[in-house]
Amino acid sequence: MISISKGLFRSVFNAVVFFILGVISLYFSIGGFVILYPFALALLVMSVCFTGFDFKTDLKKYREYYTIFGFKIGRWKSYEEYCFITYHAVILSQPIIENPAPNSNSSLSGFHGDTIDYEYKSFKLLLLNKTHTKKIFIKYTMSLDDTKKIAQYLSDKLNMEIVRYNPPTTRSRLVRRK
Repeated sequence: MISISKGLFRSVFNAVVFFILGVISLYFSIGGFVILYPFALALLVMSVCFTGFDFKTDLKKYREYYTIFGFKIGRWKSYEEYCFITYHAVILSQPIIENPAPNSNSSLSGFHGDTIDYEYKSFKLLLLNKTHTKKIFIKYTMSLDDTKKIAQYLSDKLNMEIVRYNPPTTRSRLVRRK
């Protein structure tokens, strides 16, 4: 069985921090701050919840699972119609304003009406069918090297080819290009 963790947290350190914050909040909620009680319980549950994928290569089945206190919850489904692995960059940008204009009504205008965009990339790992119309999202990563390593590992274990994502062009997409 192959297991790939998506992870609610990027590291065990984050989960431990959430657990400690939950315990501290629970301690203070018992001492009279009742409003912290739901917050403490949410932090404690979040510290032990994770998500990921399991693959059974002999049965050609996968499941997206959620763990709560160590119990995996998820339904097994077939991945026989999926024969390719792909990854592609997802560029996220956010406007950052430096030196806002003193008399400006708009919060998105810079000193001379300019905005500065902050961009970063994350990478999406997917399983694809033959026509690239159906896909299964596997994992987001922040590094291209990590994405390539995971894609190569899955390719070797699942006997799938790594391809470039190339969905078919639809009529509505052609209209938007004009």
